[in-house]
Amino acid sequence: MPTTVTRLYDDYFDARAVVAELEAIGVPQQDVSIIVNNSDRDHLKPVVRAEGAETGVVLGAALGAVSGGGIGVLAAFGIVAVPGSAAIVAAGWLPAVLFGTAAGATIGGLVGGLLGLLHRVGINNNDAQVYLEGVRRGGTMVSARINGRLFASAQAIFTHRVAVDPIVRGSRYRERGWTGFDAAAPDFTPQEVTRERDQHSITSKIG
Repeated sequence: MPTTVTRLYDDYFDARAVVAELEAIGVPQQDVSIIVNNSDRDHLKPVVRAEGAETGVVLGAALGAVSGGGIGVLAAFGIVAVPGSAAIVAAGWLPAVLFGTAAGATIGGLVGGLLGLLHRVGINNNDAQVYLEGVRRGGTMVSARINGRLFASAQAIFTHRVAVDPIVRGSRYRERGWTGFDAAAPDFTPQEVTRERDQHSITSKIG
């Protein structure tokens, strides 16, 4: 049975590199997912949107706008704009599972379902809430289902990039009044995202 490994990255390009490296060692595309805060629309730029699609499926996207060039695993996914949010887009198995059962979902229903899904695949509720709050505040979450043969290599890939420590980050959020992830909370603006990223030091991350 595959083991799900999930990490939150403040740096989108660290997350994107993890996805590419997982693909390179043979993790199937359908077993990798990435959820991105795209408030500045620099990371993923939708170019064709399904007319009237309640689930907000994006039919085409220009990827890698900043660094140039896309990554195969992302280009093959099909990018999903999370309903009700102008900032968050997703690709891979997590939104596929949720959209498969929740066509026309609202942002609250979809992300609330994602919280439950993360819990079901072995991520404790506190960490799952921090991961999703981290995405809302500008981060990028990568989640992959890894089989036993590839697990050690995949773990090395995840830990090679500096990821957010959910215990430390959750504590910092709570110091500023956060009580838990709220799917109905408004998107952070690009300016708020920049300010949030600037506040986090290496001490809230795991290497």
